[in-house]
Order: sequence, then structure tokens, then C-alpha cells
Amino acid sequence: MPMSESKTVPKSDAELVDKAKGGDGPAFDKLVLRYRKKVYGIAFGMARNHGDADDVAQETFLRAYQALNRFKAGYEFRTWLYRIAVNVCINMLKRKGRRVETSLEEKVDLGVAQPATPDNPGKEMEQKELRERIDSAIGQLSPKLRSVFVLRTLQDLSYEEIGRVLNISQGTVMSRLSRARESLRNLLREYVENNVE
Repeated sequence: MPMSESKTVPKSDAELVDKAKGGDGPAFDKLVLRYRKKVYGIAFGMARNHGDADDVAQETFLRAYQALNRFKAGYEFRTWLYRIAVNVCINMLKRKGRRVETSLEEKVDLGVAQPATPDNPGKEMEQKELRERIDSAIGQLSPKLRSVFVLRTLQDLSYEEIGRVLNISQGTVMSRLSRARESLRNLLREYVENNVE
């Protein structure tokens, strides 16, 4: 039935972007629904708390909507959107000029925390302290290192994808990721050495 086929919702980002550029608001809403969790994940990984992550996600989609007519066909929408999200995060971090602490509940949402083990309260306390140390260490990374770490470790993007998002070479991605991991090892070394059984 050609009529029902013409009413089918476009599946690809390119189709939705084209419709949104033509003034179709619901098409852009579909893009927001498609990418809101990923954008929020990037924002939370960088900002380290829900309030800032919400603000960054909203700002990201607002900027994307405002710049949609400048988006070039042939490029990946998600790469462009993630780049906006990272840039908004970096600008927010510079404005704040400080590290943002994360509550334990937020760490659970981030996926850093593990489920509580009421049968072993000592182990639970150790895990809580380790989670707090890891979170604090991530918060101490520079925005450049943190963005690569978040995109690779928490969002599972490939080196190639990260390079496209950040507009850097794969070699630079690998170098920054290596530096981020080394920094985290150094920041966590004292804790690990003091807590080896």
C-alpha cells in the first residue's frame, strides 16, 4: 500500500534531519528521543552531577536545533551532536572553574557503583570508598582527557568515532586516553597500595 508507506516514520537520522530542516518539529523531537540518553550520558560523565548534566543536555539540543540549517548532508548527525555536547560540557567546566562532586546515588546511575551487599558491611564500605575515590579521580582529569575517557570508557565509542566527535586524530585519541588512564592510576595508586589484602 503506497499510502501507508508514505506515512511511515523516517528511520534514518538523515531523513529526520532533512524533515527538521524543512520545519518539521516532530522530526527533531524524534532525534531528541533517539539521542537523549547518550547525550545525557556524555554530559553526566563530564559534569559529574545530574543538575549540570540536565542543563548540558538541554543546551546541546537547543544549540543543535538552532544550528540545524548549517549541518551538512553526508556527515553523521550523532557525531555532530556529540561534539556539541562535549563542547557545551567543556565550556560549563571552564565557567565553573572547579570540579563537581557527585553523590553516591548519581554514581549508581553512572554505572560506577555496584549493588550493595548487606551480608558483608565491611566489604560494602570498602566498595563505597573505592567508588568515591574513582569518581573523585575522574573529576580531576582535565576536560580534554575527561572527554576522551568518558566517550571511550562510559559511552563505548571507537577511537575513530571519538576522533570525529572531538575533531582530533586517532593517534591523539589514543594518546589522551593513555594519559587519562595513567593519571587515574597515579591518583588511585595510594588508595590501592594501602588497601591490598
